[in-house]
Amino acid sequence: MLSLMIVQKISKQTLTNGVYKHVLYRLPSPYSLPLPYPYHLRNHGQSTIMKIRTLYIPLKETKAIQPVSYQYAGLGRNQRKVSAYQCRKACGRQRKVYDETEVTAQADEFWTRLEKRLINFALKYNPSYVVRRSTVATRGDELSDIRHDLMMNVKRLFKAYAKRQWKWVSTYAVNVNTTYLAYHRAVAGGAVDYHDGANVAHRGNFIAPRERTVFGKRKAS
Repeated sequence: MLSLMIVQKISKQTLTNGVYKHVLYRLPSPYSLPLPYPYHLRNHGQSTIMKIRTLYIPLKETKAIQPVSYQYAGLGRNQRKVSAYQCRKACGRQRKVYDETEVTAQADEFWTRLEKRLINFALKYNPSYVVRRSTVATRGDELSDIRHDLMMNVKRLFKAYAKRQWKWVSTYAVNVNTTYLAYHRAVAGGAVDYHDGANVAHRGNFIAPRERTVFGKRKAS
């Protein structure tokens, strides 16, 4: 795996000819760390060695859900000042409550299959790879961190689509494109890009919201 040399800026100041100067020290090679996750969000001028397709998520199978109730979104002390009827009718102060049981089950089922596929992809490039998940006491491996980010965005995308919250669908779709690409770059150890990458919105390829679809693809001109 590529490694990144850390350069640490020491806060200690030295007085030379009446001028304070900061001294830079380079840490020795044993302190070289694997490239951090944000590094994989850009190509860094490397030649592309792999083309991948965007992640297909079967959202068409997700049914629309309607709010089952409304909850007063104000503070408790404000809620005590009004009646139950006023709580229900408070304009702009209500929060929709959904039954997300079915859509959560669909998202969990999809992620179980996807995670297995991603781990197998990592084992293809590094047969000695061992999944080390994060705990309260220890940090997980880099790939597990990226998979966790991808999992959260995928599940939120399912829920936003079920609620027909198109603004959030667009946001999570771009996040999924970003983390999915970052994972492949972290595993392959080189420059990876999407097929027709110029028309796929992600953190390394900004496309204005008005110029892209809710699923992160550039609109046809």
